[in-house]
Amino acid sequence: MSEVGQRLTLRRRLTPPVHAKLKHFRIALLAISAVALAVETPEILYHTALENFSQQRFEASERLLREAIKRRPRWFEARFLLGASLVSLGRAGEAVEQLEVARSLNPGHVDCVKLLAA
Repeated sequence: MSEVGQRLTLRRRLTPPVHAKLKHFRIALLAISAVALAVETPEILYHTALENFSQQRFEASERLLREAIKRRPRWFEARFLLGASLVSLGRAGEAVEQLEVARSLNPGHVDCVKLLAA
C-alpha cells in the first residue's frame, strides 16, 4: 500500500472517534455557556441596564432593573435608575413609587429628590 493510501486508511480509522469527541466537547461548551448566561448577577443586570439607559433603550433598561431588584430589593442605584427609566417612558406613577423607595434608601441623594420634585 502506498504512503498516501496508508494515511487515508489511518484517517478513516481516526475520524469517527475524533468527531465524536468534538461533538461531545461542543455539547459541553454549549451547556457551560447556557449556565453562564443563566447566572446573571444583579450587578451584571444593573450595568447592562445602565448601558441600555444611556442608549435610550428604556424598555430594556426597565426589564433588567426589575430583575436586579427582585434579587436585591434594597439597592438604591437600581431603584433610582428604574425610576429614571420609567420617567423617560412617561410612566410617572410607577416612577414615583420607585423613586420614593430609592429616597427611603438614600434620603440625601440630590438627584433623586430633584427627579421626584419634577
